[in-house]
Amino acid sequence: MDMITSDLALPVRKTKIAATIGPASRSPETLQALVAAGMDMARFKFSHATPTTHADTLTKLRQIASEAGRCIATIMDLQVRTSFLVDRTNGNARIARIELQAGERVAIYGTDDLTEANFVGYRTHAKDPTEPAAVIKVDLPDLAMCVKKGSIIHLMDVEDINTGRGCVVGLVRNRGALGERKVVHVAGVTVHRAQASMQDMADIQSFAVQHGVDYVAASQVQSASEIEALRNFLDDCGGEHIGIIAKIETLGGLRQFDEILGAANAIMLARGALGLAIPPEKVPLAQAKITTKCKIAGKPLIIARHMLESMTSSPRPTRAEMTDVANAVLDGTDAVMLCSETSSGAFPADALRTMDRICRSAEAATNYGVIHSFIRDFSMKPFNTLEAAAVAQAALSTKDNAIALAVVFSDDGQAAEVVSKYRPAVPLMVVTSKAPVAFRCSMVFGQVGHLVEAEEMHLEVSKASEVVKRVLCWAEGRGLCKKGQRSTILHGTNELDTSNTALISIQNV
Repeated sequence: MDMITSDLALPVRKTKIAATIGPASRSPETLQALVAAGMDMARFKFSHATPTTHADTLTKLRQIASEAGRCIATIMDLQVRTSFLVDRTNGNARIARIELQAGERVAIYGTDDLTEANFVGYRTHAKDPTEPAAVIKVDLPDLAMCVKKGSIIHLMDVEDINTGRGCVVGLVRNRGALGERKVVHVAGVTVHRAQASMQDMADIQSFAVQHGVDYVAASQVQSASEIEALRNFLDDCGGEHIGIIAKIETLGGLRQFDEILGAANAIMLARGALGLAIPPEKVPLAQAKITTKCKIAGKPLIIARHMLESMTSSPRPTRAEMTDVANAVLDGTDAVMLCSETSSGAFPADALRTMDRICRSAEAATNYGVIHSFIRDFSMKPFNTLEAAAVAQAALSTKDNAIALAVVFSDDGQAAEVVSKYRPAVPLMVVTSKAPVAFRCSMVFGQVGHLVEAEEMHLEVSKASEVVKRVLCWAEGRGLCKKGQRSTILHGTNELDTSNTALISIQNV
């Protein structure tokens, strides 16, 4: 209770925070505020804005992050989307939304042709109430073959009543405005999408590969083969360094989760969409199960959607939202995500600062020894040399042992990932000569990336004291430790890099 009733200093945050970038956060001033507030990852949604707009924002963000000495990981989020909208009575001029009334019929066409000439929706202005009042297109080519009478298509609560002619004719259940490029979900039905549409592939090449994005997030993943196909495409077009995040938001994704977990580099639990695919009361159960599986597999997990949703319009969150974020941290997620709070909300920087405080407060109450023992006990055995060393370093790196910092020399990042899996109670500094590895640290629990020269990673351990001293000085400057405190260092037996062998030493800062 002392921690709750006393004004104790909170620890350096180890849980990472992702912020979705949108109209409310594209300005240099807001980006600067988000970086200063502790943003670790920036998510760019490709259901909204053009690649050019995203590229301009990314350039500004990287300049701001560089000036602040921060490695901000970047995520390109691919999403199943609705078509552009046009006004057929005004020369097919683009419009932001169309109004639909309850009881009106809508024709929904699935297509893989996402060109602006074809991928459009519009009001038909039909006078016969039995005819569709609007035509909408979605990038789900098999939609008409997969849904059945009574299915619910979540655009704006459209209930399917008929299929045929390559389209679904649905009945609008609730009146409202349908905007363009909206995310599509079909409740309780597995709808297979082309693994990457032509538009997705073009966007990946022009944005993710060209601008060196760290991760691509694939939406509505339903099998490991989709991840493998995306991996092959990225490798073929120069994106070997780009990691793949599998978004779990469908029934199929849950059913095939173990296979997807094995194929993906990271997992994002999209709770809002998942709550449309399964009974919403089961979403917390799915979150708990997925969190446990990711911890044991050592794969990063991002919990997303509705975390501080009320902060889109209020400077303070509800207490239930704060509890939700804290429970995600206490359960052991790697990262939490802000969506509309930062993309379109009125208080983007305030939302991030609030999430930072919640995470640090929850981490102060976390029993890392219990988490470490749980993951160790349920991990596959026997351990190889690297995993055994990682288990030992994580167990040793506690305040009870007067350790303030853990350091791993890991050029490919593999050793650092294994150490993070076992949840050391102190920050984990990852020393590497490869920029993609340093930036990927911004997604993984506890990790802080630090770049050194390639030749320094391969120095003999006996001749590397100056490099180690400089690394520890940098950590002290970042507030990760204080002079005189102790650190554990995982390095090779012959050279600093741990690619082949691993040895733990303890050194004063």
